[in-house]
Amino acid sequence: MPQLPVVIIYFSQFHFLFLCPFLHVERRRLLLIPDQIMRFMGEIVWGSLVESSRNAILHPSDPRVKRVRHIAEKLIEVAGIKDSYEWEFIVIESDEANAFVLPNGKVVVYTGILRTFKNEDQCALVLGHEIAHVLASHKNEDMSFFVLVLSLGYMNYPIIPKSALTYIFELPLSRKLELEADIIGLDLMTRACFKVDNVLHYWSDMDMNAPHSDSVYGAIGSTHPLNSKREELIKSQASKLNVLRQTCGCNEGTFNVWDYVFSKKK
Repeated sequence: MPQLPVVIIYFSQFHFLFLCPFLHVERRRLLLIPDQIMRFMGEIVWGSLVESSRNAILHPSDPRVKRVRHIAEKLIEVAGIKDSYEWEFIVIESDEANAFVLPNGKVVVYTGILRTFKNEDQCALVLGHEIAHVLASHKNEDMSFFVLVLSLGYMNYPIIPKSALTYIFELPLSRKLELEADIIGLDLMTRACFKVDNVLHYWSDMDMNAPHSDSVYGAIGSTHPLNSKREELIKSQASKLNVLRQTCGCNEGTFNVWDYVFSKKK
């Protein structure tokens, strides 16, 4: 009988399944990698990124950095993980439309994605999604599943190419986790008093800038769900989230400073 690879045997002592206690998510997850290792890997990525991007990182006094930090801190506060990580925030000057949060609480935003936002609520949508990945340990789950599937696949079906395992197992899980992060992120942004009505068409606007992003390939060959599906999710949750927002004591008169801050920074 084939033996499990050493890495599986090593991590098996940390293997645990549990119900995610946060908000809408109640399901069992496979987490093989200790949190300390996830944070350590985050530190490695963070150090490398800061070094390679040092000439493109905006100064902390830049209005865009201040606004991103302000929005992210509101989301982190309602998520209840303010003291769980040593949070740091950087904004990198780049045309890349991307943002992410590392497993060690380091928030990275590119100016390319800032230019896609029409208001603070859309920024909160994206940052809430990324913070949700950390909150739900999605990176750990994704890596654990990859290790398990790859190992078992090669043990029992050595002739199956890795690409097949990717399409059958890895990508569907990735898309599932992305939608789960959308659900959690929407809840976070609502509890932080951002408005879901202002983000209803964000993903379709993104498709206008990248017209092939909702292709057939995107439905089965992407790590992320189709933008149309993500927009449908937002619209399906909007009524419930608006009711939730009313219970959070949010001030309807809050001044949205997005255009003021960013109009001359594009």
